[in-house]
Formats: sequence, structure tokens, C-alpha cells
Amino acid sequence: MTTPILKHTTVSTSGFFCPSCLATAQTALSDLDAVASVEVVVQPGHLVVSHDLQQVSVDELIKIVTDITSTAHSSGSEW
Repeated sequence: MTTPILKHTTVSTSGFFCPSCLATAQTALSDLDAVASVEVVVQPGHLVVSHDLQQVSVDELIKIVTDITSTAHSSGSEW
């Protein structure tokens, strides 16, 4: 078994503040085995995702959030 490489990525919803949509995105991301945690920040509308980079890419996270909120991108805050 390989050791997970956890990365923290901020996924911005481009000012999309709908709390229920962000909660739905949080649940969808949290359901992934490769995601350790998801923090929702309603204002300014982003999610901070801790995930195993070997199992799920930033692009995959963005696609999941975009499918729910219609808009998402990485804010460049990755560590």
C-alpha cells in the first residue's frame, strides 16, 4: 500500500454563494475515497479540499463541483 500524498486545494465557485449547492458539492467530494476532508467557506464561495493527489486530480475535483454549481476553478491556493 502506498502512502497517500495529501494536497490541500481551494476550489472557487466564482462567487457562487448558494449554501445548499456548496453543501451538495461538499457531500459529493467527501464521498470520494481519495478525499480526506472538505471545508466549505460560503463567502466568498469556495471549498478547501484535502485529497490524495495520486488518486484524484485537481481537474477531477473541479469537474465535480462544476457539475453541481455550473462554475468552478482552482483558485491557485494549493499546498
